[in-house]
Parts: sequence; C-alpha cells; structure tokens
Amino acid sequence: MEAAIASLERVKPGIRSESLFDSSGGDNIDVLERTAEWISRLQAALTTVANAYDIGKKAEGNGNVDSNKNLVRTVAAAAIVQATRDCSVSRTNCCIWGAQARKLHVLLDWMANGECAYGSSTRSNGCHLHQLLLEWLQSTAEKQNKFAACLAMFELLQLRRQKVANSTDEKWGPIFFGQHVGAYLDALRRIVEKGTLQIDDSDRVKPSNLALVALETLVLLCGDVAAQFMLSDKDTKKMLVSDSLVRIMVESMRFAVVALYKWHLHSPRRQFLGYALQQLQAYVDMCKMLLPTNCELAGGRPTVPVSSVVAEVDVLCWHWEVTAPLLCTRSKVSLDIKENRPHEVLARIVRKWSESIQSGRQGNVTNPNMIYAQLRYICILMDSIGGIIRCSKAFEGFSVELRTHFLFFFVKGMTLASGCGDDSSIRLTLNILRAVLVPSDRLNLLNSRDEEQQLLSELLREIGSISTLLKRGHKTSQTQTELEFFVADLIVSRKLYITELVTWLQDCNSQKCDLPGEDIPIPTGLCNCSRCTLPALEVRAC
Repeated sequence: MEAAIASLERVKPGIRSESLFDSSGGDNIDVLERTAEWISRLQAALTTVANAYDIGKKAEGNGNVDSNKNLVRTVAAAAIVQATRDCSVSRTNCCIWGAQARKLHVLLDWMANGECAYGSSTRSNGCHLHQLLLEWLQSTAEKQNKFAACLAMFELLQLRRQKVANSTDEKWGPIFFGQHVGAYLDALRRIVEKGTLQIDDSDRVKPSNLALVALETLVLLCGDVAAQFMLSDKDTKKMLVSDSLVRIMVESMRFAVVALYKWHLHSPRRQFLGYALQQLQAYVDMCKMLLPTNCELAGGRPTVPVSSVVAEVDVLCWHWEVTAPLLCTRSKVSLDIKENRPHEVLARIVRKWSESIQSGRQGNVTNPNMIYAQLRYICILMDSIGGIIRCSKAFEGFSVELRTHFLFFFVKGMTLASGCGDDSSIRLTLNILRAVLVPSDRLNLLNSRDEEQQLLSELLREIGSISTLLKRGHKTSQTQTELEFFVADLIVSRKLYITELVTWLQDCNSQKCDLPGEDIPIPTGLCNCSRCTLPALEVRAC
C-alpha cells in the first residue's frame, strides 16, 4: 500500500480514463481521484482492524473486548470465505487461486503475523484469527468452513516459508500458530481420519478432497514446527524435547507418512514415493521411540539422554522441513518442479551431492542420516517425474557421467548404511537399484560391461560387510537376504561374468573350513529356492 501511494504521488494530475474517449460513454472519474479514493478506503479499513487489535490489548481484562473481537473475526471470516470462492479446479489441483484470493491471503497473513507477535508476549486472547481457524477445524463445524480453514492455513504457511526463504534473519520468531499448535495438529488429524475411506479389504485408502487438503496442511504445519526446532538454540531444543509439542509433532509426522503410503499403495506410478515413505516412516518410528514418555518426564529420568534425542530429532526435522513441500501436490515448490522439468532438478541435485561425497566434503559426516535424507529426497523427485517409465525417458537425456553419478550415489549410500547397520536405508537403496537395473531392458545407466562388473564388485563387497557385522552380533538379517537376491537377479539379467562371484563364495566358505568340498554352501539368496533366478548348479559348475 505504501508503494502504491508513492507511485500515486508521482502521477501527474489530469490523466483521464480511456473510457472518456469511448463513444458509448462510461466512467468519467479521473484515474488519480479514483485510485486515491480506493487507497483511502483500504487504508481506513486496515486502520480500523489495527485499532481493534490495539483497543483489545488495552481493554484486555476489563471484559470490554467483544465489539473489537467481533470486528476482527468478521473481517477474517469474510476474507477466508471470499478467497475460497475465488478459485478454480483442475485435474491435479482442487484449488487454483485467483488474483483477488491472493490479495486476501496477504491481508490474512498481515493479521496472522500481528497476532503471532502479540500472542507470544501475552495471553492469546487477542489471537482472533487463530481462534477462528481452530474453531472451523473442529468436528462440529460445517464442512465448507473446514475446507476454507484448511486452504487458508495452507496458504498462510506457504507465505511464511517464502518470507523466511527471502529473509536474511536466521530466526523465524515464534511458532506460527502460537500456543495452539498442538490443537491444530490434533484437529487436522481428526479431519483426515474421518474423511479417509478404506478400499475393499485391502490396506489401501482413499482420502476425500477435504481429507487431502487437511493432510497436506498437516504436513506443512509439521514442517513449520520442525523449522522452528532446528533454528532454536541447544537449551531451547532440550526444553522442546521435554515438552509435549515435539512428541505431538513426531506423532503427526508418522500419521501423515502412513496415510500417504496407504493412499498410494499398489500404485506402480508412485513406487518411488512409496520407497521413500517406507524409509522415512522407519526413521520417524525410531525418533518416536527415543522421545521420553510422560512417566519418564515426571520422574526426571529419561531412558535415552536428551542430547542424543535432540540430535536425532534435529535430523528428522531437517529432512521433513526440506521434503514437506514435495509431499504436497498443491505446494508452490511441487508445482514449480512439475512446470520446470523435474528431471533437470534431479540432474543438478545428483551431480552436486555425488561430487560432494567424492570430494570428501561429506565423507566425515558424524550423522549419516543426512545422506539418507538426500537419498529419500531423490526418490521423491523421481516420483515427481512420473514413475519408472518416465524416468527411463529422462535418463536417456543424461550424460554417461551423470548416469554413473546417479547409480554410484545410491551404492555409496548403501555402503554408509551397511556400515551403520541401518536396514531401512539399505532396503531403500536396494529398491531403487532393483527398479532401475532389473530387468536389463529397464535402463542403461552403465555404459560398458566393465562398469557393470565394477558395480557387481561393489555389491559383493557390501554383502561381505553386512555378513561381517551380522557375525559379530550373532544374528541374521532379512536385508542381507534381499541384497543377495538382487545380486543374483542382476547377474542373470545383465549376463555378467560370475568368476568374481565364485571367488567371493570360496573366500566366504574358506572361513568355515580349510578344504572346501564340491558342494560349496551357497549363501541365502543364491540357492535352489523359487525366488532365485540363478541355479545353484551353475555356480558349482563354474
């Protein structure tokens, strides 16, 4: 508004509307006068709202706040409803905002930020917009109000992310929805639960439009809380871990991940998203398990040191805050990626991260979960491209060097995961490698037989590392079995030489007996079972 007034002062008087030269007549109001009148009305309206907030603060505790509260709530409700009306629908987006709606979102953002600053310093009696949104999310509210509230919250969270991205200030300030953030998370979860239908007798579910909007709002709100946690100092993080807010956030994250996974269950086009969600769920479950319970907090003796919990939750928050927009079909980030060729975004990220690992800048990362988060991020980008078929077409345009970067980035991730004994991350890399390499007609990521043999060597080395770790712990692993099955299928599909495989088998067997006989014990996965595509007799014959 200040910019509009400044530009208005530079306009020379006497400029007339083009309608004056129209023979049919029309508006005879001077453009300068009309613009000045419009700005004056807007300025008066905003001043009235601002005064209502100020008077409410001064009169707080005297009981004379009803009129100001009603004024603010009326303006907020009208802005939310009118914004919802100014939207269109497409096949992939249930709400495409118009120009008037975007202006109303700016008004709501101005009100929300003012209430946020006010509510963080005093009681939350003056947070009328926040209370209105929370009321419209309750089960007793009308369906159209729930829908409008979810859409408004989603856009407010997006505006907040854009401001922070363009700001040089390292601090976000208070959590966006103040002290009621836990109530918002619970209300959104109830909407999703009520609006999600189970398909037949399977685990797959289908959310309604309202449930989908609420689910994406829940994902973005968790990201806002996660960002606030990351930007807090050490003492504040420890306090938040001991508070119920972090537990509610982690539980909401798990709820959202499970709902998204069940929604896309058995969808071939969304298999990469499913792989990423499975791995993310395993990490969320681990963080949830590490968080102290209410009994432990009451006793003052948590099972896991708070500093260890803070480190794990910090990494989870980092990944969630970065990935949350990609999990939302209506987010600006997700829409921009789809419009600006997601395979180009994938190419830039793969090159950057793989070169970073090879140069050693990330070789000594104390917490390997950062690398796991990058692997999941790439999976979600591949999902944005559109499944294995469209990924195949995208990879055809990649250079040989870039395809090699992509493949060995996942192999390096598997190496790191096997060294740490992280089964879920090993399974993530295995799922991706199997999808892009088996059968052989899927993708030609490797340019020569030598590179394929080198990949086989790397995989055999990983099996040996996992076997060594399991022997030390005197246990078996389903992940090791899956890795061995994948190696067997890769050998057959790519028709690789298995001389190195036989040498590896003999080395493994020599650890058990000095003189191996003709019947070499084949590791799990390279046996005569129905799942194995490499007959055991061929191994013995070679």
